[in-house]
Amino acid sequence: MAAEISSLIARVGLPAAAAEMRKFLDQMDGTPPPPPPLRRVLTPPRGALTAACISGGCVPGTCGVTTSGPQPGEYAPSVAPGDFSFRGDKFSESFLADAYQAVTAAGLWDWLRDNPPPEGKGFMFWGHPNLKEIEKHMKMLDHHSGSSYGWTMRNMQVIAEKGWDTYVATCK
Repeated sequence: MAAEISSLIARVGLPAAAAEMRKFLDQMDGTPPPPPPLRRVLTPPRGALTAACISGGCVPGTCGVTTSGPQPGEYAPSVAPGDFSFRGDKFSESFLADAYQAVTAAGLWDWLRDNPPPEGKGFMFWGHPNLKEIEKHMKMLDHHSGSSYGWTMRNMQVIAEKGWDTYVATCK
């Protein structure tokens, strides 16, 4: 990440790079986004997703997955799970998509949801064997700094705890 920031500064100069960072930070002011259009969603019971469901080959009714629209007062963002292009930043998108597929490949979403890192260690210094299993599936692991790894895994933790649709709604 530091190399990308240095590259941006070298390419456009420090004032322009600072303006880009300010614009990005201004988008993170906590103001909730307007809800995206409604769409029909697949609502699996906890733990019911199969490999066929994840790859898009699921036949509703064969694995406990039901189709339903959002409940009153809810909405489902029109963003496919694992598609981070709404973030608008190629570096973040690539780190997040890589980690998302790694957690999925390792089959550790439930573990990530139920096991926050110990106080004072965070993901950066935890060293749990399940993190090592996730890292085995990360193609971009060598491109992370400790900070970007921790940030990426905190995003995965939010997805695991709150669900994809809530994550998208809070990040858009």
